[in-house]
Amino acid sequence: MTSGTPTRLATVWAITAAVLLLVSAGQAAAAPEPAGAVAVYGATPAGISGAIAAARMGSDVILIERTAHIGGLMANGLGATDIKNRGAVGGVFLEYVNNVRNYYAAEYGADSAQVKACNDGYYFEPHVAELVLNNMVHAEARISLYINLELKSVEMRRGRIESALFKDRTGGQDVRVRAQVFVDATYEGDLAAAAGAPYRLGREARSELGEPYAGVVYFGYRSRVYYPELSTGEGDRRIQAYNYRLCLTSNPANHAPVTMPDGYDRHEYLLLAREVRTGAVKSFKDAVSIIGMPNDKSDTNNHTIPLISTDLPEENYPYPEADWAWRDKFAVRLRNYTLGLLYYCHNDTSLPDWFRAEASRWALAKDEYQDNGNFPRQIYVREARRIDGLYNFTAHDVVLDPGQHRTRLQPDSVACGSYEMDSHPTRKYEPGIPVLEGLLGVHQYREVYQIPYGVIVPKKVRNLLVTGAISGTHMGFSTLRMEPCWMAMGQAGGVAAHLAAAGRKEPAAVDVPTLQRELLKQNAVLMYFDDVDFTHPDRAAIQFFGSRMYNSYKFNPAQVLDRATAALWLDLARRMDLFGARKRHSYRAYADIPAKHPSLPAIRALEERGIFGDHAEGSEFRPYEQLTPADMESWFKAAGITADLSVLEGRPYVRRSEFLTLLYSLKDK
Repeated sequence: MTSGTPTRLATVWAITAAVLLLVSAGQAAAAPEPAGAVAVYGATPAGISGAIAAARMGSDVILIERTAHIGGLMANGLGATDIKNRGAVGGVFLEYVNNVRNYYAAEYGADSAQVKACNDGYYFEPHVAELVLNNMVHAEARISLYINLELKSVEMRRGRIESALFKDRTGGQDVRVRAQVFVDATYEGDLAAAAGAPYRLGREARSELGEPYAGVVYFGYRSRVYYPELSTGEGDRRIQAYNYRLCLTSNPANHAPVTMPDGYDRHEYLLLAREVRTGAVKSFKDAVSIIGMPNDKSDTNNHTIPLISTDLPEENYPYPEADWAWRDKFAVRLRNYTLGLLYYCHNDTSLPDWFRAEASRWALAKDEYQDNGNFPRQIYVREARRIDGLYNFTAHDVVLDPGQHRTRLQPDSVACGSYEMDSHPTRKYEPGIPVLEGLLGVHQYREVYQIPYGVIVPKKVRNLLVTGAISGTHMGFSTLRMEPCWMAMGQAGGVAAHLAAAGRKEPAAVDVPTLQRELLKQNAVLMYFDDVDFTHPDRAAIQFFGSRMYNSYKFNPAQVLDRATAALWLDLARRMDLFGARKRHSYRAYADIPAKHPSLPAIRALEERGIFGDHAEGSEFRPYEQLTPADMESWFKAAGITADLSVLEGRPYVRRSEFLTLLYSLKDK
């Protein structure tokens, strides 16, 4: 797999060995100007899901990755999937999860400890994530994967990206890529920035949009204590901390030794010894967060209990706009800091014997990252640039909407998210202050929310979609930034890119209902309901129409439909141009429809079009009576709708879900 060389590996297990074998075989240099309908920069999970989605729809896709390995953070230690409600994300992400589980079952047996530890495919080792993602990419004949290519510049013409020039990091010739539509799936948003797309950095002030906990904030992540005298809410350009998601193992036979790194300074970690002495940190697992993975491994993350862990706040401030020379130096600094923390925990006598003994049970896994000293290859870039898109996602899109029983309705929804607003610290420990500034986990806001298409459509660049550095405030982005959510937005971006390229239009002009229908075919989730799962036969129709008019997480699909609600939904289909019915006469009021009835506008609009037949002023509509198949057949006939109503034969009444599915079967004009 040399840079600029399209790869077609059917299976990838010994990744490093495969790389060395291909390089030694002397592959031919890449074509100087590969071209496709869609080009995706960043083989992150978002980029991979987008490339797969576009390729499956028929687009030739060029997938470009700066490093020698694909998979982003999911292949670099983030093995414990960050999702609160598993029904919130389907599509390519769910396919990946199932592939992970199938891998462990095939490799170790269906009843093995590894299958149990993989948590139905939501927990995985780094090399398994890379293997599965590689297999998914290489199964698509229309995807050409190029690795080791770093963006140098873009050529623009009339607000469009004509081409993107990439530097071959292995020393080969530069590669210029042409495409009808480009997708930036990087964590940093480098392609979008190079093309001139406007973006945001840092944190908005609380006063700007009235977002809870925006700006400077001091908050006890676990105690839930808010410090109003310190939390000014002022905006700034500070960035939440980055770290490495380590893959440690408790299996001594798989230990890679943790040695003193370059530049080691024990004084950087002495605060941890104080936290142990005071009893705030009671174990090594209070110093770093350890979540078990298959084969005695872990996803090891920063912990919120101590005032020091694997996060390294402040030093990453330049990262979003820095060049790769600076970023690579920072990566070395962060690596040495992280290894230094492990070395300190294993060896330093400022820590009690019992703590060092417990810490020494955990070491780097020698069967992971074998070409990188058993250490992750990629920093966890939680937040960098955030584009200024057609929709700016904020905290208000995550909280329950006043007046209804769910988060804000998004008629243009293309994905869902399920995680609380969560930010890591933006500053290091400040003496005398009991919490780290910027560290935040707003657990009361954790309901499933919808994500509108506009968050991935940047302003000012006409043929670009952005599925990594998406549009949102610091608070809004703090929940969108989870990999399942990124994969869902990536899939939406891939479908939108295909539709734009195939229709020779700009992504901003893509017909959203068409995009939504295609995503629903691909088992994506556009709107979550507690009682409508992936297997429900009417799930597509319920999500499609529910995004536009439903205010609860309970849909009650088998419940019989009343006439007033049926009229409301039928008029929604009319307003979406799913059928045509011109006005025939003025409205003749019904005696049993009060002026403030929520269905009155719909009933009036349909009655003016003769949907309910002739009647005298003051007749009854019977809004709360159950809808019969005869009612439905009569209404559809009057509206000029041709639909197969055979599913209703023998039924006394019409169910809610089947009514929407019959509407969904109508074709857009």
